[in-house]
Amino acid sequence: MSAIKAVRQLKEDLLKQQAALPGDGRNEKILDILQRLEKQKIDLAVLTETLIGASVSKLKKHENAEIANTAKGLVKKWKGVATQAQAAASGGGGKAASKSDSNNSTSSGGSAKSAPSSAKLKRLSSAGSSELSADAEFVGLPPHRINICKKFHTIFLMSKNELSKELNEAAVGQLCISRAAEVDAAIDTWSKGMKPTYMEKVRSLVFNLKKNGPLREQVILGQVSGDRLTRMSSEELLSEEKAKERDETVKNLQDSRRLDWDTANEKKINEMCGIKGDLLKASLFTCGRCKSVKTTSTQKQTRSADEPMTVFLNTLTSQHLTMTEATATAMKCAPSKNLNVGFPHFATGKEMYDYLREITKPGGEFVVRNFVGVIEDFSVASCTVETELFPLGALEYYTKKNMGWDYTAEEKEKWQMNVRGGAQGDYRDGMQKKIANVIDCLRTEPLSKRAVIPIPFSTEGSEMADWTDQGQNKCCRELHLYLEDGKLKCTGLVRMQNANIMTKNIHFFATLVNHVAKELGVEVGEYTHWITNLCHDRTATSC
Repeated sequence: MSAIKAVRQLKEDLLKQQAALPGDGRNEKILDILQRLEKQKIDLAVLTETLIGASVSKLKKHENAEIANTAKGLVKKWKGVATQAQAAASGGGGKAASKSDSNNSTSSGGSAKSAPSSAKLKRLSSAGSSELSADAEFVGLPPHRINICKKFHTIFLMSKNELSKELNEAAVGQLCISRAAEVDAAIDTWSKGMKPTYMEKVRSLVFNLKKNGPLREQVILGQVSGDRLTRMSSEELLSEEKAKERDETVKNLQDSRRLDWDTANEKKINEMCGIKGDLLKASLFTCGRCKSVKTTSTQKQTRSADEPMTVFLNTLTSQHLTMTEATATAMKCAPSKNLNVGFPHFATGKEMYDYLREITKPGGEFVVRNFVGVIEDFSVASCTVETELFPLGALEYYTKKNMGWDYTAEEKEKWQMNVRGGAQGDYRDGMQKKIANVIDCLRTEPLSKRAVIPIPFSTEGSEMADWTDQGQNKCCRELHLYLEDGKLKCTGLVRMQNANIMTKNIHFFATLVNHVAKELGVEVGEYTHWITNLCHDRTATSC
């Protein structure tokens, strides 16, 4: 095996070990390769052809001291080989020059033109000067290609000083010559002998190689072949600075076409404008009630088209939902005046239940007309009133059924009894759609009259309303939900209420209102219960 082939193989092995993950004896393998390189007979030709010096030079700063010292020794040794070769070439040239001068002085009638000048011989023998070597490398090419080779050679020499810091200067000079010829040959092959195509590619590569120093060095060191260089795109030929500049231009162009640019760059905009802390949650609108600027807003055309749009504000700190005209400079919360303050108020649903039982007990008034009462705590816990007729299981089954939620056959069989109220208390028909409508209304049009749960004059499965059917005359007629003081409140209108089964109604109503409040992200306020006909139990009337 020739020395060049052996060194190339060792170089490949070395590069593989350098790229491998640490461990598994990697350092030992690298050291073994370096020791084998020490045993190789390496001259200037081997160093120039294989560029083994560049690969080993990278190991001089290796973390392993033994590897670093071995690499330093090899590089120093090979620099000596290159220096000796240069000195030998210079010495040979000097002898040739002396011999030529001697012959010229002793030969009678000799012409001065027949012998080369000493200056020319010096250039021929100097390893640092490659002018005549380049001419020899490019001999045989068409004149225009020779000029192109020289142009590439000149460009590659721009990197000679930088590369000579790690590599032998003479070897780098020789590489510049051979790479220039290689690039020219690759362009000629790529252009298929067509001169216009050839010249166009030459102009492109000359321009980019002048600007791109790292690429120029990669070509000289053989990391990028002439064939690969010829096929590189304009983006690949760009220098790192030019590539970054181009990427920035492309990004700016793309950003200018984005409709969501402000959203995507919101953080950057805030930083540039000095918006931070609580100001990040501030908006252009101020809540008229709490004066907070931490609000979100939406606009709706709630009136005729020629009227200004209405702005709905949601105060993030206290969940106030207010509205104002879009033309107003100061936002004001929706005004309201609730007259239920004049009615009896009960802390919990249990207190109201006890009161209704008391005023309708036998011996008292037979029927109570137009009762209105207010439950202040309308949580599900407050409105869970267990009685002998309605234990917890019965209350939960009744609520699940009317909410349109799933329940088991066992629950139905165990808890559904006529004595607890029949078809008149069955409100489930379309309930899920009604609840969804209320949620949508309160989010977009909180003052709309459609935020209600209507109880139609029908029953589940009936094709038409039968006014004579007792079951279709529902006890509850409507639940009206509304936002007031930042809370969700409700008013229930009940046509007929038996006090002893009222507990199931308020459990269901409380569950529904709390479900809607959770979807809206607001607190639950008071509930107003309006009864047109109130009896003690089902024995008081035919219902």
